[in-house]
Amino acid sequence: MSERTRTGGASREGLSEEDVHRRLEGRAEILKAARARYSTLASVLGARSWKRQLRARPELVPEWLRHAPDVTEALERTLRRAELEAWPEDTPVLVSARELAERGSRLSALARRRLASLAPVSGAPSLEADLPRLDALVRHPAPLALAPGEVLVFDGQQKWQASPNISPLVLLLLLTSVWLLVFAMLADALFDAGGAALLLMLLTVVPWLVVAMRSGRAMLTSERLVWKPMLGEPVAVPLASIPTGGIHLDPRLLNVRVDGARRAEVRHLQDAPQLAVLLELHRQAPLRGAARAGVRLGDVAIYPAVLREGTERRPGQAVLRPDGVAFLPEGCGAAALQALTGTATALPVEVEWVLEQLRWLPDTEFDACVARMVEATGGQRWSAWDASYREGAPVWQEVRITRGDAVLTGGVDWSRQAATERLLRSWPRGA
Repeated sequence: MSERTRTGGASREGLSEEDVHRRLEGRAEILKAARARYSTLASVLGARSWKRQLRARPELVPEWLRHAPDVTEALERTLRRAELEAWPEDTPVLVSARELAERGSRLSALARRRLASLAPVSGAPSLEADLPRLDALVRHPAPLALAPGEVLVFDGQQKWQASPNISPLVLLLLLTSVWLLVFAMLADALFDAGGAALLLMLLTVVPWLVVAMRSGRAMLTSERLVWKPMLGEPVAVPLASIPTGGIHLDPRLLNVRVDGARRAEVRHLQDAPQLAVLLELHRQAPLRGAARAGVRLGDVAIYPAVLREGTERRPGQAVLRPDGVAFLPEGCGAAALQALTGTATALPVEVEWVLEQLRWLPDTEFDACVARMVEATGGQRWSAWDASYREGAPVWQEVRITRGDAVLTGGVDWSRQAATERLLRSWPRGA
């Protein structure tokens, strides 16, 4: 039996390119066209300005996806037939098919890397799954303006606040000028003491400029976290998409990383710990979506206070209401948050942050949440009919409430003064 008869194909001498194309029934042409699409897509995703280039070619990913099933089928059939029929290794179509498979692997790894820079990923890389997700994320940048019904909850400032009139371009030019001056002075090994002092000053300024350019503005709304860096595009993470464990705080650098439908890296934010805690609160019940109403509870005054019982003295936060006052001790923020959400956290939680956010709830829910926090933290809750308040010093100086031998003292700032006086007037007379 001849070589051609045994393999069902042809010998090296007898197998022509026309034979291969005829046996593949148009699949060779599919593979040839696919090579151009793979090359174009790899070139775009591999560029430094890959997001801009991808937006400039809106047809690129849909076209690749439209042809992907045919290309996969053609590639599998070509490689399988080449193996069954023992095609020579240098058969042009076989060489092209193997090269296309390698390009596909490299493109898959590149697309996964680009996707991972924008959002959390899991599982094995898959171009059919990763490309449409990547294209959607790039094509729809986050709007900074609030949507109808969206309420601003928190507006964070960068650690080293630059003037709002200084643009990123000015900062970049300033940083470049400083570095050029530093290099020029270093090149002169004989500069005097005055030059050394100037160099020291410049080396102090440069880190500030670097941090300022890497920082930005973080806004927490009723629906999402919006991060607008000084340089780069804004990023928005829907609160509903943030899973348990999706909030990471670096207290040393004041960075917050959030992994949700998108990934946001909030850098060098002065209020980074507070932002992390508020994200944890608003991503889940009972506060998830509570701020959409846009109304905060008014009949409450929250202020720092000290509870004295005998010789024991405990600092904390007082919560004054029309029907009484609650006290939560200092240093129990994590327990208070867990009492509300049922989720343990390692974040540095301040009780005041939690209490202020509870004001987005209706009054009955607010009181129920405070009661849970009091129980979980070993605090106290006094009814207005059991406690006594007597007017004396102005409330900004001292609010003194007693029950038996226990005394709760504190002072409110000017913004809470009117509310505090109104609440205390509503208490039962003679209390």
